[in-house]
Amino acid sequence: MKTPVEDYQEIKKLLNINLKVKKDAFFPYAGGGSKARKIKYILKDAEKKGSNALVSAGSANSNHARVVALAGAHKGWPVKLIIHDTEDYSNGNLLLMKMAGADINFVNHAGVSKAMDEGMEVFNEKGFSPYYIWGGGHNVYGMQAYYEAVLEVKKQLQYWEPDYVIHASGTGGTQVGLHVGFEEHFPNTKVIGISVAREKDRGTKVIEEGIHDLRKLLGLESQKKEVIFLDKWIKDGYGSVYPKLIEIIKEAAKFGFITDPVYTGKALLALFEMCKEEHIEPGSNVLFWHTGGLINLFKEHQRFL
Repeated sequence: MKTPVEDYQEIKKLLNINLKVKKDAFFPYAGGGSKARKIKYILKDAEKKGSNALVSAGSANSNHARVVALAGAHKGWPVKLIIHDTEDYSNGNLLLMKMAGADINFVNHAGVSKAMDEGMEVFNEKGFSPYYIWGGGHNVYGMQAYYEAVLEVKKQLQYWEPDYVIHASGTGGTQVGLHVGFEEHFPNTKVIGISVAREKDRGTKVIEEGIHDLRKLLGLESQKKEVIFLDKWIKDGYGSVYPKLIEIIKEAAKFGFITDPVYTGKALLALFEMCKEEHIEPGSNVLFWHTGGLINLFKEHQRFL
């Protein structure tokens, strides 16, 4: 299941870089996005282990939780979702979780782990074989999906080699896969993760641990390159929406490039500012990896009118 790579000529001119966009927002499964690409690999492991039910967690904004609900419904598996948020169905992802028939339990953030364990127990008592998926789809098989995605984009780019890859980085699995993939197949490319929630030290540590696990799974040698994980644009934390972010999202939309304020909009703002400050040099080849999240744009629609 491939996704396109596209050019946006006007943004290229505006930023004075050679820009290409990998559009995983259009991944053709479970509503699209990076989490949909990951769930295909995660479900292969679940099937291999004989599982027939899913337990996971996320916020009401969570693309991952939406994907788990839709993927489980598609397979005919029951799904238990632990949502650390308010019950507000004006959020498109939460609405889709509900419509897909997931059993949703709303808890505070501190109660997530206990509630997930309880969900596993209930499924076991009912005779199911549940599969536990960390929030964000953070497991080594989801990371593998993005290592394989680098091989996909390598064929699409042909002889064009990016100097930089920019993407939104949440729980870190996407960045792990991209880091290892580019490290192996584009050794001169810098992969830059733009945090949407975590502070730099914690996020970097989790990504480094994931890189170790993925390289072990793939039978590769030890990590070769430094992790670049930047937290300048998280502001007040996950889901924070602020004027500069809105301004850049609206500006890019005029050129037909649509992002959201929870995930990819923050990576886009980072790209604009890094180009302006010449942390990304004029004329650089830049691949912006659009990881999805468009549904989250509509929750904040009043801010963009």
